[in-house]
Amino acid sequence: MGEIVWCKTLQEENFERGSKAGKRMVLLEPVWMANGKPQINLDGSPSGRPSWEIGEKVVLYVGDGIRRFAALVAIVSEPRVSTTADAHHPADWPWATTAKVLRMMVDDGPTVDDAGVHYKMVQRRIRWHLDEPQSQKVLAAFGF
Repeated sequence: MGEIVWCKTLQEENFERGSKAGKRMVLLEPVWMANGKPQINLDGSPSGRPSWEIGEKVVLYVGDGIRRFAALVAIVSEPRVSTTADAHHPADWPWATTAKVLRMMVDDGPTVDDAGVHYKMVQRRIRWHLDEPQSQKVLAAFGF
C-alpha cells in the first residue's frame, strides 16, 4: 500500500502564497458545533482535534475558484489548542498544527480533476484522507 495523503481546504485569506519550501505554517481547525454551540470533550478540550500525525503529508486546497492544489506540507507538531484568539485565529478554530512546506505550486499545482477528486468534496469538507490513487497522483504532481 502506498502513502496516503490528507487534504485540507483553506480560505484564501488563511493561505500564505509566498511561502517557500522549508517554511513553517500553522494549520487551523474548527471546534465541532451542535445547535450553534461548541462541543467539548470529556477532558475539557474542544472537539474536532485533527487525527493527523507528525510526518504525514497534507495537500492544501485554497478555496479561490481555481480548483487547484496549491501546496504540499508535512505535519511537524502534534495538534494543540491555541489560547490566543485574534482575526487570524478565531476562538471557534482552536486547534493549531505546525506544518512544513514541502513544495508550493500556487499557479501550476495539480487540479482536483487531475487527482481524481470531485470538486464538491473540497467545498464540503475541511480535511479528509485522499484515497490511495488520489494520493499517488497528488504526490507525483508535487514531485514526491
